[in-house]
Amino acid sequence: MAFILSIDAGTSSVRVSVVDEFGSIVYQSHSEIGTQSTVPGYAEQDPEEVWQVVWKCITDVLQQLGSKKVTAIGITNQRESFVLVDPRSDEILSPIVLWLDRRSASSCDKLKEIGLEEEVRRSTGLAIDPYFTATKAKLVLSKLRSDGYSGPALLATVDSLIINRLSGGGWVTDPSNASRTLLYNIDELRFSDQLKNIFGLDEIQLPEVRPSFGTVAIVDGTLHPALRGVPITGVLGDQQASLLGQGCTNSGSAKNTYGTGAFVLMNTGARRPVPGPGILASVAWGLGDGSAHYVLEGSIFACGSILKWMRDDLRLFASYDEVAEIASSTRDTGGVYLVPAFEGLGSPWLDSRTKAAITGLSNSTTKAHLVRAAIEAMAYQTQDVVISMGEYAADPIAELRVDGGATVMDLLCQFQADQLGIPVTRGKSSECTTLGAAYAAGIGIGLWNDLDEVNRLYRADVTFEPTKSKAGPRSRHERWLRSLSRARGASQRLGDTSSM
Repeated sequence: MAFILSIDAGTSSVRVSVVDEFGSIVYQSHSEIGTQSTVPGYAEQDPEEVWQVVWKCITDVLQQLGSKKVTAIGITNQRESFVLVDPRSDEILSPIVLWLDRRSASSCDKLKEIGLEEEVRRSTGLAIDPYFTATKAKLVLSKLRSDGYSGPALLATVDSLIINRLSGGGWVTDPSNASRTLLYNIDELRFSDQLKNIFGLDEIQLPEVRPSFGTVAIVDGTLHPALRGVPITGVLGDQQASLLGQGCTNSGSAKNTYGTGAFVLMNTGARRPVPGPGILASVAWGLGDGSAHYVLEGSIFACGSILKWMRDDLRLFASYDEVAEIASSTRDTGGVYLVPAFEGLGSPWLDSRTKAAITGLSNSTTKAHLVRAAIEAMAYQTQDVVISMGEYAADPIAELRVDGGATVMDLLCQFQADQLGIPVTRGKSSECTTLGAAYAAGIGIGLWNDLDEVNRLYRADVTFEPTKSKAGPRSRHERWLRSLSRARGASQRLGDTSSM
């Protein structure tokens, strides 16, 4: 029996699992990670804490595995997040700066004002936005220089940090992670000196890019006897791993992951899509022959984080287990709409200046209305992305496969199907990101022959069919768009006032 060790280093937690050759998770360990936000707009993590949590989870599952042998290792991770390191000594030079961090908003505005966004979009498939790595890396590097550090600096993605620690040296990543830095040309499939120059990072060093499937490193034998000589044979950014774990291996298939944020990805196969503003193009996975498959993507900044805010700050409920019951206690939101722009608006708007807003409040508004509005906001944001994505796809999305913590709520899945007018399918496993990393490693070592074989491992739990009525979903969405427009307009007026 073959066993794949799958490491899923997410934004708020680490999950390490053992997946067998039938695609089933047989052992697992999970631990949360703290986030530091000492300055408004900043979001950071301690790299050593992240590694220690990863290693703790690894040792936990190895203990569960007992005498059984690990065949290979797959890694998936939060994308866009990065740390600067000294490549001579592997010394960590900065915190991990998370994708949520917005410190470079003004830098992005300046680059767009001088007309660079279209050139960047053509090369990278991305927008100039603080969500992505390059503009924040420039600020962190400048701070290091002002603090007196004069040595070389390498920009390491989170996967490359984990690989470095597991293998005892070297810095490597894969195309799915590299394509989220704003420094990687997705047509040429390489880091670009021209892009480094645009973002003022000519001196920065970057990891070596290797295929997503295949051996990228061997585990240092001194770490743990059970891992001696085990190859790392699969690496994918978390959303691409979820795409693979959902069995979306054919062109036109699509998924949404409802995590801290929400991420809609549509596989376009070998066809490199050319989207407009708000919808992104990235590498799905890099193949061993030097080619790649691509995705269209809409990145929604606030999803599960809405419920975390309601639990921790508003104290509307004590446990996530209460959410579905509270929301289901009312048939609608009572006219309340929540625009969760806590970190600005993601796709298809990519508006870093809009602030969160709640519209439609009255003295009859209850806790249930607010909680249901939060759930519906997840669906409306997804609907906006799917509608925009349809403008750039060869064919419309016929089915949306979903995963992530919020999808345990039938209410969300059914509401999403109603709003989209297409089936929404929830898989039997909620750990599609973990499974995707394992599948990548399995392909990389030859356990599974190809993507089609991985596709056949997917098992659906339930498919939510849309209701026949179109008027209700349409009118609800129109009211959502009006609320969103009010939030954007109010933020613009506040911005104009603050600058006077």
